[in-house]
Amino acid sequence: MFIALPSVTSADTIVEEIVARVNNAIITRTEFQHSRDELKQELEQQDPATADKRFAEEQKDVLRDLIDQQLLLQRAQDMGITGDTELIKQLDEMRKQYHLDTLEDLQKAAEQQGVSFEDFKQNIKNGIIRQQVIGREVASKLQPSPAE
Repeated sequence: MFIALPSVTSADTIVEEIVARVNNAIITRTEFQHSRDELKQELEQQDPATADKRFAEEQKDVLRDLIDQQLLLQRAQDMGITGDTELIKQLDEMRKQYHLDTLEDLQKAAEQQGVSFEDFKQNIKNGIIRQQVIGREVASKLQPSPAE
């Protein structure tokens, strides 16, 4: 007996589900889930006894935080902020702090802890970029008068 099954073409395959669109960028279900997992892990490290309760409260903000981060990264791009130089400096400081000889040793140390070094670097870079954007945007608005 032969049963004809519909063929699935590559156009029919869902690669990734989009959770939100932020201008020309997207936030995927994988990114959203990864952020939720990181939040849960962080809360469990801080206080395992209250982690579940706090996670139930704070998980509501995960998508909003991802959108805010994406907006800041887009604003950085508009302002010409890359964070590349600061990333290298910060990685080198971390290397010194952990008494490692090379950046490759830092990479190995991160990977031994189960962290993708590329993700690790990107998270640091995004943090640097967000700080610089906020610093420039806020500092430009905080011009106290001489009397103040």
